[in-house]
Amino acid sequence: MPEKLLCDFCGTEISNDAEFCGKCGTIFIDDVSCFNHSDDDAKGVCAICHQAYCKRCGLRVNGIFLCNEHSDYEIYEGMARVFGSSDEQQVNNYKSALEQNDLHPFLYSTKSITTFL
Repeated sequence: MPEKLLCDFCGTEISNDAEFCGKCGTIFIDDVSCFNHSDDDAKGVCAICHQAYCKRCGLRVNGIFLCNEHSDYEIYEGMARVFGSSDEQQVNNYKSALEQNDLHPFLYSTKSITTFL
């Protein structure tokens, strides 16, 4: 058996023992229950929080499964936009807070706004 497989939904390379695709949220194992509704089968795993959710609690947005809480996040090249501002001090404060929580923010800047991904 190969060490890597391709996700049937998005084509991302995954390990052969993966339970879900980290990019699109497709579940590869059976009998996964919704995080909120244990009697309901999960339809996907949120690409942001990595919790499994049923069709009432999550949906696909541009091919990526997201829970209702994260469904409004803008996803770009596998990263989620979590904050945007034209105030450089505010951006640096958010960046520091994310780094203190062992997250690795990517700063994207245009002429008028800096965005975290």
